[in-house]
Amino acid sequence: VDDKLYVRDRISTMNKLGYSYEVYDISWKWKIDIETALKRSEVVYLEWWNTFFLLKCVRETWFWEIVKKYVEKWLIYIWSSAWAYVATPTIISSTISDERFNRFSISDYSAMSLVDFTILAHYNDKKQLLLEKKWNVYWSLKVEKLTDNEAIIIKDEKTYKITN
Repeated sequence: VDDKLYVRDRISTMNKLGYSYEVYDISWKWKIDIETALKRSEVVYLEWWNTFFLLKCVRETWFWEIVKKYVEKWLIYIWSSAWAYVATPTIISSTISDERFNRFSISDYSAMSLVDFTILAHYNDKKQLLLEKKWNVYWSLKVEKLTDNEAIIIKDEKTYKITN
């Protein structure tokens, strides 16, 4: 699946809803540049294609600590795919796929811990079989399985799972 199609679809939806936004790539940015961009944002939509490269960028750019400072301020905060994994305590569930992504030398899977569960994005029957094979890795983690038509909304410290 071409990830750019997902991005175009989401941007089209934001346009229809009248959101103003800025397309911004955090890789290779300075901390002050990222903080300046986030300060002026009310809606934050984050998209990325590789969880491991993303985690590397999040760590190298201080995005990790910046986001924690601003997350309460934003009216709408949308994590998608790789970003959803990075928002959780660990990206370990992203390793369940049989796809061979470049892991960019990431061996510490700890992530941002903005929520108290991990996710399994793009969930389907094939991923269920992989999860059953590798369940012992996840025994202590609460895992939210999300198809491409589902989302999790967190409001007032309550978690809601919605299906399109």
